[in-house]
Amino acid sequence: MTTTNLKVDLSKQYITEPIGKDALAEIIKGDNDKTAHRLYLIVNELKERYYFQELDDHDKYTITAAVNVRYTYAGEARRQIESLPLLRPLLKNTSGYEVVYKVFLKKNMQDVYEFRHKTKSKQEVCDLIVKLRQKTILICNQNTF
Repeated sequence: MTTTNLKVDLSKQYITEPIGKDALAEIIKGDNDKTAHRLYLIVNELKERYYFQELDDHDKYTITAAVNVRYTYAGEARRQIESLPLLRPLLKNTSGYEVVYKVFLKKNMQDVYEFRHKTKSKQEVCDLIVKLRQKTILICNQNTF
């Protein structure tokens, strides 16, 4: 059994770069603020989910270990959204994090252990990642709970 610790980038909390005019015109035609949000993420080179650990070569278990990130709109991106009523619901987004950690049995994907936690603190997320990486090793080195 090996675990791979993956890099998590929590350095940015804000979406600041606006979408290009051509893409914005298509969004307005499509009438979908979720598509706009995805484009803002791409333009700002951000992800909504960062995986922090993988479990390789374990006979019994598999894991999902991720941090979901919520971003706040600021700067030029915020001004662009404020000018378009269709996109204003995006301004309700507040920054924060959700740590999601699940251990499953490989044979039937039955949940063995699950942890979810929402926070606004980067430090708390980092502390939880360290603890959950240790939890993976502890669980996987045991045959039962």
